Amino acid sequence: TSFMPKVISESLPKDRFLVVVTASQYFNTFDTVYIDTNMDGQIKDEVPLMKYSRQNQVVSIKGKNNKVFNMVVSEINNDKKYVKFGFDANGHGTEVAGIVAANGQIEGVAPGAQILPIKVLNNLGLAYLDRLENAILLAAEMGANIAVMSMGQYQITPDELKKMSNLANRMWNSYGMLLCIAVGNNGPGLGTVADTAAIRNVISVGAYAVPEMWRNDYGWEIEKPTLWYFSSSGPGVDGIAAPVVVAPGSVMSTFPMWGNSMYRLDEGTSMAAPHVAGAAALLSDVVTHKMYISDSMIVAQGLVAGAIPLEGYEAVEQGFGAVNLVRAWQEIQRVKDQYANFKVNQYSPDFGYGNGYYSKEIAPASLTVKIFNNSNENRYLAVGGLSSWIKPQQFSLQVPQQGERTITVKYEELTEPGLYSDFLVADDYDTPGWDVAVLQTVVVPYNLEELPNHLLEKKDKLGAGEFKRYFINVPEGTDKLDISLEVGNRGRARMHIISPLGYQDVSQYAGAGEINTSPNVSTTYANPAPGTWEIVVYSSATLSNYDLRESQYTLKASIGEVIKDAPKAPDKRYLVTAYPPRELIEGEKNEVVLHFWNVNTKTPAEGVVTINGRLYEINQGLVRVEVIPDGDELNFKIAW
Repeated sequence: TSFMPKVISESLPKDRFLVVVTASQYFNTFDTVYIDTNMDGQIKDEVPLMKYSRQNQVVSIKGKNNKVFNMVVSEINNDKKYVKFGFDANGHGTEVAGIVAANGQIEGVAPGAQILPIKVLNNLGLAYLDRLENAILLAAEMGANIAVMSMGQYQITPDELKKMSNLANRMWNSYGMLLCIAVGNNGPGLGTVADTAAIRNVISVGAYAVPEMWRNDYGWEIEKPTLWYFSSSGPGVDGIAAPVVVAPGSVMSTFPMWGNSMYRLDEGTSMAAPHVAGAAALLSDVVTHKMYISDSMIVAQGLVAGAIPLEGYEAVEQGFGAVNLVRAWQEIQRVKDQYANFKVNQYSPDFGYGNGYYSKEIAPASLTVKIFNNSNENRYLAVGGLSSWIKPQQFSLQVPQQGERTITVKYEELTEPGLYSDFLVADDYDTPGWDVAVLQTVVVPYNLEELPNHLLEKKDKLGAGEFKRYFINVPEGTDKLDISLEVGNRGRARMHIISPLGYQDVSQYAGAGEINTSPNVSTTYANPAPGTWEIVVYSSATLSNYDLRESQYTLKASIGEVIKDAPKAPDKRYLVTAYPPRELIEGEKNEVVLHFWNVNTKTPAEGVVTINGRLYEINQGLVRVEVIPDGDELNFKIAW
């Protein structure tokens, strides 16, 4: 009985129970199971059980206080002589299934949808990646066309990530299976998304809530839709967008009968992902019966295309926005062509070539993006940036079947500190949504070393449940970093501090509160890690409990003494020559062509370099830089 919840196992008279398997019709063909549920050593008073798929039978083991542990016979293996039972000793699976398909006092998103439960978690809620892979493959082979994985494998090895990515690609292209995966609950810092969600060909899901949810579930007054602070933010390590969409992150759902109630309120991205799976089930059904086609890819594109962006949040935080079934169905109905699966490739400083651009240190200036067409038809795409600072250098292109094309993207210089994130898109007008969407995420930090007294001080305010990000650059050799948040009686807020190494510290709340809340909170780091630190100020969702509507605060960040080492010379990789225009026009943009030569072969070089702090991709040995001279001399700071 050790696999049972303690509330059941500790109330039973014995630590094991009798199971008898019989052949009811044919010799040596075992098809019937008896379980000694009352542990009296007899089975004559027990109900004979067949596989659940045959007669939908459920057996119950009773504990104290009317609590019940339910099991089913899921498999009887005659060759290897074993029986498998299906049960939920954790509660998580029952919650997820209820969100998708509950059809009782509380209804799921797709009431009555068929559920194929495959167990991968143990009773502690933990799983091994190989079990997850086997479960996904088994589900596909058994005919499931939608899978929901509400679990977080936050960090996996590069080899494991490659295996998971290949599996998702196989499910998408060979089986047409949609994988809806929770991004995890390690937010709100950037880059906290679970590795298993940050891959191509899946729908990764974050968590949000609207005012009605806050009021109904918790009794708090929130003025506008908000992301849950715990919802992990992207991008993935290679710059890929994750989450792709967001969905409700709190819900009253079904729970096993060994719990205190048949229904309970829970929260997390694990609750958000099954909302999207249920939406996909509804759309798949209507596409089949109204449009007479079976195409899971169209459903996926419709969900993404119909999403509604949340005001005040960047693409890296919410993907394309909140799932909306009505808009998704409208997008699907305008389909005129078959969906094509494109692949992209773009350089990202901390990764190399991957699925998007992401840097907390280096702003891009000019890069290329390769688009691969994996279909058997030529595709004509319109190209654009969803924000004005993303500037593709062509507005359309034709990508041949099983071929590729490269486009150059230039970027406006981003001078105001903050987070910039949006999509570079390419679109076939005859398919729903964007056919190609490449996330571009850039952080411009405050340089504390250049500020007066090395001090950043920001006064601001946030509504209930809202948060704001601040980024600061801490130079190498800094002996101390001080961060403080003052709220007083003007609200209730706390700090989430994320170091360049990814470690997160969460402060106590400052401001209003029922238990010994201080007016301010602070923390000090000795010899802090160099690089970009992220500070997220979160305004409590409970403000209405204290008759407050917003949190007013003062955030301070300062560094102590900086002891710098002598600068290191770069390796001898390139020879560089410059060709300025014949006449420099002062005060206007002038284009300067820089030639990069491989120092060993003396041939035109390839690679990436920073010029005056911005990233350029070398194309056939050339980089074109626009500068505004303030005299008759040009100076370039080049690094690689």
